[in-house]
Amino acid sequence: MPNLDHRFQIDGPGPSGEVRALLGSDRLGPAGAAVEVRRTWYDSFDGRLRSEGLTLCREATAGRHVLVLSDGTARLAETEAGAEDPSRAGLLPSGPLRQRIAPLLEDRVLLPLAELVSRERATPVLNRDEKTVARVIVESRRTVRPRRQPLPTAVTVRPLRGYEKEGERIAAVLSADGRLRPCPAGPAEEVLAAVGPPPVPTLDLELEPGLPSGAAVRAVLARLLDIFEANLDGTIRDLDSEFLHDLRVSVRRARSVLKLVGDALDEATRTGLAAELKWLGDLTTPTRDLDVYLADLRADEGPAAHAHLEPFRRILAERRAGAQTDLTRGLRSRRTKAIRAAWREVAAQSAEGSVARIPVAHLAAERTAKALRRVSRQGRSIGPGSPPDDLHDLRKRGKELRYLLEIFASLYPKDTHKAVVGELKKLQDCLGQYQDGQVQAEGLAHFAGELVASGSIPAETILAMGALAAELDRRQADARARFATVFTRFDDASNRRRLLSMLEGAKP
Repeated sequence: MPNLDHRFQIDGPGPSGEVRALLGSDRLGPAGAAVEVRRTWYDSFDGRLRSEGLTLCREATAGRHVLVLSDGTARLAETEAGAEDPSRAGLLPSGPLRQRIAPLLEDRVLLPLAELVSRERATPVLNRDEKTVARVIVESRRTVRPRRQPLPTAVTVRPLRGYEKEGERIAAVLSADGRLRPCPAGPAEEVLAAVGPPPVPTLDLELEPGLPSGAAVRAVLARLLDIFEANLDGTIRDLDSEFLHDLRVSVRRARSVLKLVGDALDEATRTGLAAELKWLGDLTTPTRDLDVYLADLRADEGPAAHAHLEPFRRILAERRAGAQTDLTRGLRSRRTKAIRAAWREVAAQSAEGSVARIPVAHLAAERTAKALRRVSRQGRSIGPGSPPDDLHDLRKRGKELRYLLEIFASLYPKDTHKAVVGELKKLQDCLGQYQDGQVQAEGLAHFAGELVASGSIPAETILAMGALAAELDRRQADARARFATVFTRFDDASNRRRLLSMLEGAKP
């Protein structure tokens, strides 16, 4: 439904009687009773709806709750909702609204961003036939989030469909009085402007090619700590699995920074931090592994969707709850607090060694080229009879190469960088599917053995787990069969030249 409103602001309480006086030449019906409206806007932690120009609002009036999806100019979809906050898209009522936002949110939860409480009073504007052609709504407002303070009173002219010209005329009468200021922004734009952009730090760092490597590496570590801490509360509160995923990635990247370019920092401090970051990474592994299992079991197709797997799902969920308890305890521990303090200290310390003074573009080119050579050498050595560990090790080396490319992305042309990383990602996806299939199949066999020994699981569940194991084997075999083709494409001479040329071109 297109937005036909004409909006104004007026300082002070803006009583309806004052607006009636401005519209004295119009036929006005009796003002309606004042109604309280509570609007709450939602988005994911990383702002996926706002990045698409969408807003999701729950409007609560007289016990009725409606979820409204808008794009700033029109209400795209709405649905009745309960009094509880919306959370996952999959829990929303079926319909166009859910269909529109579910692909954007994926596994992310909806979180409340801002809340606006208003007392609204509507006055009908009548034509000569005593028929309502528009309503003038006076709205006194205060925000509850992000800050508790009044906003200017809003005056909205809302013409009925087919009476748009009348709406324009009424708006012109109001705008002729200097006390009302046109306000083209709707309540969503006004309130969310105060919220600001999503509080999600990214690895997008603008590094100058000539910046000393010590300063550049410290800046990268500081940003990775920002990402870790931005995701810490969501991980502890277990809001959704993406908080844990992003927290884990920040730790892995920091470990790779210390391993691959850490000689641009003071050796004594970085050595101790590297060991502690490994402990922190290990702490997060059990919960993340169970998240992967449960995500596979939530799939809508294949054996994982079979009803007989429900007892297995419940057991995984129970174990995941226990792992989350251990994770929460560890993240709240003194040891984690000490790691964060040490991480911050390393990111702030200066280093005076020869590597620290090298321009970062030179260090990035040297270390990235070295990582590329390792990936190429190991990948070329893998044949049809190579053991799984060789592919697993190649995956680790590929991650190190990708982390270097991501850390120093600002040094390179965006299009070339995107193409290079795209080919590397295809190789990583193939290796990831192979390794995940093996790890999950081994874990599934372990779980099945435990359940058979306990005698507490129906035979149908064990059979369904066998079917799931067969599906995992199929995925792993498919990835192994594709490996040679995917690696050959990545290791193609033209792709290697493009990457190496990109590295050299960044040098000051």
